[in-house]
Amino acid sequence: MRGSRVPGKPHSHRWWRTGWVVGVALLAACSGTLRPAGPPKEDQLLVARRLWHDTAETQRRDIAARNWLRCAVAAYRASDSDEAARQAEAQSIADGCTHQLMGYLLDQEPGAWRPHTIQVLDESVRVVFRDLPSSLDDGPLALARADEVTVPVVMGERYTSPGYGVALVGWQAQCHDRPICVLDPPDGVTRALTAWVEPGDDGVAQLVVAGTRKHPAITIGHRDVPLAADFSAPYAALFDRSHINRAAVWSLIGGHEFAQRQGLYLLEDYDPAKTPLIMVHGLGRSPMIWAKLTNLIDGSPELRNRYQVWHVVYPTNTPLLLDRLYVQRMMDNAWHILDPEGTAPAHQNMVLIGHSMGGVISRLLVSNSGDVVWNAVFDIPPDQLHGAPTDIATLESVTRFQAYPGVTRAFFPGVAAPGQPVRRQRRWLAGAARDTRAYAGTGCLAPRGG
Repeated sequence: MRGSRVPGKPHSHRWWRTGWVVGVALLAACSGTLRPAGPPKEDQLLVARRLWHDTAETQRRDIAARNWLRCAVAAYRASDSDEAARQAEAQSIADGCTHQLMGYLLDQEPGAWRPHTIQVLDESVRVVFRDLPSSLDDGPLALARADEVTVPVVMGERYTSPGYGVALVGWQAQCHDRPICVLDPPDGVTRALTAWVEPGDDGVAQLVVAGTRKHPAITIGHRDVPLAADFSAPYAALFDRSHINRAAVWSLIGGHEFAQRQGLYLLEDYDPAKTPLIMVHGLGRSPMIWAKLTNLIDGSPELRNRYQVWHVVYPTNTPLLLDRLYVQRMMDNAWHILDPEGTAPAHQNMVLIGHSMGGVISRLLVSNSGDVVWNAVFDIPPDQLHGAPTDIATLESVTRFQAYPGVTRAFFPGVAAPGQPVRRQRRWLAGAARDTRAYAGTGCLAPRGG
């Protein structure tokens, strides 16, 4: 009937409209969850595997280098896994890609390196130095892949440790701005380093170059992964740079280059807790005579963790007793720099190893002379000599000495054993006395009243 109203009809219409509005609002609020899902994240191991294999067919090295960089990053991410097989494959691919990438970058930048950013086509890689040995300062650092450093036959076998990354050798020229610089070899400082690629927090890949002595592992995810290292390559690189063997021979016929190299040199960063093995070469020789032994010690984890190798270089064409004094002063100077308080365990537990004439010098360094040497040279005591006090003091330091404090063991390969004829020992003592008399007879010293 016109004009009649059906009870409840207008209210029903309003409720329907209100419900429709609320429904639209709810749909709008939930729209984020109702959007179609994006493509699933690609497995990083598959990415690394594809890049590694595909790059083998790439002719352009810059394109290959970019792929190696991407491959190393993907493989690093894939290494964060609880599956052993996946970890092993990811590490193998990461190492292979990083190895090739380092070869390319070292060809592009053959000079010394500093932390900086390198552009590889449209990709950037940031070079980061991390945990470098203290002997390598903030200056430029020359790098080489360890597998490109030849280990000479005289050193014996190559000692390596498998692990993550690519083993490198870092070289830096001898410094001159700190007291400890005099303990670095004149041919420079070489150290074992390791390189790997990791993703940076800002999305830029990082090529990390790190020392492995103090931190031999990195953390990937929740596990520690040992780093690869080559313990023979640094010493082999130093061996290759040095011409000290030739200088040692020339020193016997009056050459002066070897004398300019004399000193005590550390082959690794000083460790106050490790026992120093102080090696003294023989007549006409150089520290290279210790190449095999040094390599063996550095290549053995047990020996490397317990000992540190120090090499002595001294002129072998000078009187024997003067050489003993020279070596003593080298050791004094080293400890004055490294442990002036004399409290380090290393200072209290040294081992001397001397070969041939170096063995005689080492034996003298662990001996108390008393008046034996002085009486073999002079017929009068020091207080009856007339001369400058400094000359008399020097002469006394040459002919009167005590066992060097802190030396607990000594070895003398190639030296006459105590059971051999005593005349050989008398012969060198007579020669030492003759050399010392020649020094005293320069006119600087004379008996008092003479």
